[in-house]
Amino acid sequence: MKFNEKLLLLLMQHKVSQKDFALALSTSPALVSNWIGGKFVPNAESMAKIAAFFDKPMSYFLPSFHIEAPSGDFELKEERVLDKLYKMEVDYIPILGTSSATREIFMLEETPESFLPIAKSHPHDFAVKVKGDCMVDKDNLRDSIFDGDYIVVRPNAEVKNGDIVVAKLGKDESTIKRFYRSGKNIELVPDNADCQTIKKPASEIEVLGKVVYVHKITRSKPKRKLS
Repeated sequence: MKFNEKLLLLLMQHKVSQKDFALALSTSPALVSNWIGGKFVPNAESMAKIAAFFDKPMSYFLPSFHIEAPSGDFELKEERVLDKLYKMEVDYIPILGTSSATREIFMLEETPESFLPIAKSHPHDFAVKVKGDCMVDKDNLRDSIFDGDYIVVRPNAEVKNGDIVVAKLGKDESTIKRFYRSGKNIELVPDNADCQTIKKPASEIEVLGKVVYVHKITRSKPKRKLS
């Protein structure tokens, strides 16, 4: 079994939630989800913490270390564990963090959620929670992206002028804007006219992916006045 399969099996055997496990390791639930999904492998320090948490030698998590499928009164056999892992990896969209539509912040800022409960339509899709209101078009609120919404991002998708993208600026910053290429420059334009356009040489902007879907949250509003 691979590392992520062993980790999921241990969490299920010990009946530990991803949130509680992340808290015990002083890390984020989103990172734990990426470990379970097989997208990242923990570094040596985190691996030592994981081994200590489950009272296992670090060699237990090496691919060469064979373990038997659970038996006895444990209700899930190995095949069902792997089925669950496959479902998590394939059917649900991992939330990798928070990105700002207003100012440029770290792309993988911690978020308590792990997966967006909607089916993937592409194997590499990921979700990002939106912070800020620069993609709110006051003349078209229906199609606006609001603070707290989730965007589904598709890496390596073809990006045309006018598409919404998540773009990385420098080493640790990202933003959500409309993409326009002009010669050797790229303009990142907000839908909110009160926000500023970002214009930089193309070499200074990395498009992390194209926004292909917006998952909106339900919001309260004042009671409608009756005539």
